[in-house]
Amino acid sequence: MRKHPWFTVVVFFITVVGGLATAKYLQISALIAYAESMPPENKSVQVANAKGVTFRNSVLINGVVIASADVTFVAEVGGRITGVNATSGSQVQASQVLLQLDDSEEQAELAAAKARLNIAKLALERSKSLQDKSLSSMEQVDIALAQQQSAAADIDRINAKIRKKQVIAPTEGYIGLHTLNVGEYVHAGQSLFRLIDSNQPFWIDFNLPQTLPEPGIGDALDILDANDTLIGTATVIASDAWFSDAGRQKTIRLQMNSKTYAINSGEYVKVRVWLDSNSNAISIPLTSLRWDSQGPFLYAVVSSEAGSFLPHKAQKRRITVHAQEGDRYIVSGEIKDGETIASEGSFKLSNNMLINAASLSAGK
Repeated sequence: MRKHPWFTVVVFFITVVGGLATAKYLQISALIAYAESMPPENKSVQVANAKGVTFRNSVLINGVVIASADVTFVAEVGGRITGVNATSGSQVQASQVLLQLDDSEEQAELAAAKARLNIAKLALERSKSLQDKSLSSMEQVDIALAQQQSAAADIDRINAKIRKKQVIAPTEGYIGLHTLNVGEYVHAGQSLFRLIDSNQPFWIDFNLPQTLPEPGIGDALDILDANDTLIGTATVIASDAWFSDAGRQKTIRLQMNSKTYAINSGEYVKVRVWLDSNSNAISIPLTSLRWDSQGPFLYAVVSSEAGSFLPHKAQKRRITVHAQEGDRYIVSGEIKDGETIASEGSFKLSNNMLINAASLSAGK
């Protein structure tokens, strides 16, 4: 029987396609077997332990340091400077003459007034002597006494003028920077220099919004510098009796020992105001915290399923961040005290990814 040509073509085509399909099947099977022989994706990271802590919510409010003994000297009268005994930034003692203005005219007036007083005293003594001998009237004695009192009053007045030509330190302390020089003329009301007694406590004033709880008198609040480093504690000593119209805030005043803490008048600081009572929280390393579009989270290190390539895997846990204390965050949420969490290298992980068990030896 004679075969048709198309039958031969079909048989050839089927043979070729079948051969190619078989070869491809064997190739894919080999690739699958190779892939199955490779370990699943995993990452090596360092781990740490979540630590239970006691935490109290707070807010930091800007404050300013004020010296409680801060004196700005102003010239009471005008005059030419004849002496400057206060170098910029130097320490001075109580009752030290810091600045002297020319008082030569007043000194001459004082000498003349003292002479008049001596004459008035002699005249009074003579009047009394004559009055005892009935050679002088009581009126003359009264006039002599009035002249003596007037001369004494002149001396007091001139001494007061002389004192105004001097600037005297009321207490020991440190002089601020100034540009005063001998021979310079100062005018009445001109600011001269500033004196701060560093032995006295410092005040710290800050504005408390109406929406926050007000600390009580005697409460101790933490004081931090501009870098959020703890300086020490200060005690609440006073508060305004009203809230300001602008911003509805009231000023709270704290007191801080200047000998114990190294702070300066005018320094910018931060005051920690507590918002609630103590509560339980968790402390984690800074490197454990991760963020995504839904907020902060971390990876807990948990046991993987039986038969898995590695015994541990990463499990995503949602948390709330309350504060940073040094190299750790204070958080709460889906994490418990003592649980193992991913630390350095946690950025490489994804949820349910296997973790190299050798990294567990690095936990702390």
